[in-house]
Amino acid sequence: MKNKIACFSTSVLLSLASPSNVMAVAVDLTSNLTISPGYHDFVQTRYSNTTGIGGWYGVGAGLKFNLDEQTSLTPGVDFMMNELQITYYGYSSFSSSYTNTIFLPKVVGRYQFQPKAPSPFIAAELNYNLPSSDWFSFKSGGIGAAGMLGYQFNDAFRIEGGYQYIPVKTGYTNTGTVNMGGFVARAGFSF
Repeated sequence: MKNKIACFSTSVLLSLASPSNVMAVAVDLTSNLTISPGYHDFVQTRYSNTTGIGGWYGVGAGLKFNLDEQTSLTPGVDFMMNELQITYYGYSSFSSSYTNTIFLPKVVGRYQFQPKAPSPFIAAELNYNLPSSDWFSFKSGGIGAAGMLGYQFNDAFRIEGGYQYIPVKTGYTNTGTVNMGGFVARAGFSF
């Protein structure tokens, strides 16, 4: 009986270590632009004379695990930022600039419709935000999500677009939640 268990265990370990079952791993880098109606409305209700309230610029990095020819899982982080300029009393001499940032750990699942590029794909994301601001009192509002449609041009380059939900609590009591996400355009590179 012990020999059968040892043989079975050895065969399982060898099959997992065989080249056909090795999971491919790649470094994944992204750049993105987010147009955020929620952030825009949040700022406009507090300050009427502002610039830089359209959304966020971001970069990201992760490790892409190819589960099979069409499915991948990518844990990673995004760093998003914008700059807000507030003009007080209607005079440009009374203006100040403030930086807002969001550190966004996330996990992205992607399904490519064809085994090899070029191919369209769909992606789903779960994220958790860690926001910061020079001016506002921001706090994480919990888990967010995103849905994307994209096109994989080759093994290294893709573009995608979709909608991202990033809940952030605002105000000194952090009672109101604003979606700091919105419409996202993203370019990704894997190597």
